[in-house]
Order: sequence, then C-alpha cells, then structure tokens
Amino acid sequence: MADDDSRDGGGSVFQKYGPFVVVVLLAQVALAYVAVTYFMPGLFQSKPAAENAEGLFDASPKEAAKHAESAANTEEAAAEAEGELPFVFAPKSLTEITINPAESESKHIVMFSVQLGLTATKTDEEEPEKRNLTEKIKEMPEVNEKLNSYVGLMKSTIVDVMRRRSVADLTDESGLADAADEIRKSLNAEIFEKAFKVETKKSWTTLYLKDKGNKTIVRAKDVIFTDIVIQ
Repeated sequence: MADDDSRDGGGSVFQKYGPFVVVVLLAQVALAYVAVTYFMPGLFQSKPAAENAEGLFDASPKEAAKHAESAANTEEAAAEAEGELPFVFAPKSLTEITINPAESESKHIVMFSVQLGLTATKTDEEEPEKRNLTEKIKEMPEVNEKLNSYVGLMKSTIVDVMRRRSVADLTDESGLADAADEIRKSLNAEIFEKAFKVETKKSWTTLYLKDKGNKTIVRAKDVIFTDIVIQ
C-alpha cells in the first residue's frame, strides 16, 4: 500500500512540474536566439556573393533590397522636398575650382564655384512637419560633421563630371543643366546614399530592445554653379 502511494507521489511530481520545466527551457532558447541575432548578427549572415564569369560580383537579394530601398528613399525625399527651399551647403573647398574642359587640348581652363542644395528627411516620422528636417540641418552636429568629412570626395565627383564637358557644353544653358543633374545624381549615389542611409541598430534597454540606428537621410536636391569663368 505504501509502495503504491510512493509511486503515485513520484508520478504526480512530474506531472505537476514537467510542463513548467519545458516552458522554461523554451524561453531560454528563445532568449538565446534573440541575443545572438542582435549582438552577433554576423553569425547568420550569408557568405559574400561569388564572382561571376564577367569578373563582377552578383549582389545578394539582401544587398539588392538595401540598394533599392536607398534609391526609393532618395526619390521619396526628392518628392517631399519639391517646392521647399533647400539648405545651402557651400564649403570653401567647392569654390574657385579650376579644370581643363574636354576637347580643349589644355588650351582652355574653366573656373567655377558650386553650392549644393540639400534636404533632410526623418524617415521614421509620419507627420510632414516632423519628417522635414531641412531647416534644422545647421543645428545637427552629426550631420554637419559628416558633410564636412566628405567635402573632398564631393569635389572629386564634381571635377570628374565637369572634366568630361567641352567648352561648348559649359557655355550652353542646357549643357550646364545636364552637368548639374549628373553631379547631383552622382553625389547622391556615391556619397549621400552611403553616408546617410537608414540603419537598424537594436540594443537592449532596461525592459526592451530599442532601435538606435540612423533614420535621417540627407540628399542633394540642387547643384548651383556660380562665378563660371572660361579662358
């Protein structure tokens, strides 16, 4: 009789605490996965894309999606900024630039200055007045620090485009507008979309995960030539 009670007692303990133990184990596995995902993201990243027959690297679906998102952000920011006055960025390095135009055989030089009309958009805000940060660029130290750190690359991009233009191109209104548009697109693709891209960087606070990634994008809306002199 005592043996029967002992067996019943052992069975009842497992039945009572067994499900609880299983739940605790599952919770630990879930927490471990979350921790590894956010603090060791590289562990689950795919290998770099293989080189194809043409010697180029095929973009992974994830990389292609990021590029498409960046381009979409640029188009969206441009659409929202339509009709708005941009922030004028005119560092000294972009003044009094001198180049030899194409097809001139070094017989001509072109001197010019460039001002960039920039816009800033807070992508995680819904209300238009909160999304548009263009007027606040001057008050944003991190944005200004980035802008100033890329001035040399901006100048190199501008010079590269202008050197491919002939004197005839640069004395024609439509040719100059075409050069400005190419510079704008090149600056956005090569600098602004990379330096000011939307990022997701989640980190633990006391109670929850918080996204501290960049949500402010800056794009070139206008390229303005000033003081053009051709000799």
